[in-house]
Amino acid sequence: MIHVKRGQAPLVICLPHSGTDIPPVVASRLSANGSLQTDIAWLLPKIFELPENLDVTIISSSISRYVIDVDKSLYPVGEEQASCHALCPLTTYDTKRIYAQGEEPGAVEIEQRQLLFYKPFYNAVERELARLRKIYDRIVMLNCSSIQSQFRGPHEDEIPLINIETDNGDACDEALPEIIAGSFEQLADYSVSVDKFVTGGELLRRFAAPGIGVHGASVTVAQRAYLAQEAPPFQLDPAKAPALTDAMAAMACNIQGWLSGGLGLSGRAAADN
Repeated sequence: MIHVKRGQAPLVICLPHSGTDIPPVVASRLSANGSLQTDIAWLLPKIFELPENLDVTIISSSISRYVIDVDKSLYPVGEEQASCHALCPLTTYDTKRIYAQGEEPGAVEIEQRQLLFYKPFYNAVERELARLRKIYDRIVMLNCSSIQSQFRGPHEDEIPLINIETDNGDACDEALPEIIAGSFEQLADYSVSVDKFVTGGELLRRFAAPGIGVHGASVTVAQRAYLAQEAPPFQLDPAKAPALTDAMAAMACNIQGWLSGGLGLSGRAAADN
């Protein structure tokens, strides 16, 4: 369920939305649209097959966010209560039903999903951050995801290629979003936003604490940055995907350089060292 690739560098990368597994008892109740799983971070773990020398910790879940979204609050308020943003979402981002009529999960089932899939993810993140805090004065947690570039809903315009969220600056030092954004400048169609569409999810709110040396940010990538098409069958673009992996490696290297007081590397140099 929960996969932890443990590293010794002061950087933890969380991939909360890249899982595709749906238990049979849930899958049998999905609508045709729900079965397509259009709102998950398709193939993002492939992008994070980073050079071993970067030695980062990567935490991911194999469970689809259609089962439970581990970046949502257990106690939602405001727009988090919307059916597409719920802990166990009922509609897709473009308002299509995920479940067949009358097959939505009830309170008891949602609580079971929390125990099986949600809490173990948070336990893993908490454990890895605590481990690294024993070694370093400052560490960074990144919550990384991807999303379709455009869909019908509250934000119908094409989103920027890179979307950085910092809880309106409360989650990290002001230098961190600049370091992240600069790591992607060599990508074709480069564009960036900071805290424009959303300001971060529950992982950021729960774990980011710059006052005690835990800096956090969310990085959401538009899927045009690495997929050949943003619809089934989801496949990597043979040119764009390696370029995005290089940029992610540069980001990891630049963050580590910042944490250690250096300038870090950028571009392909991070992947080649």
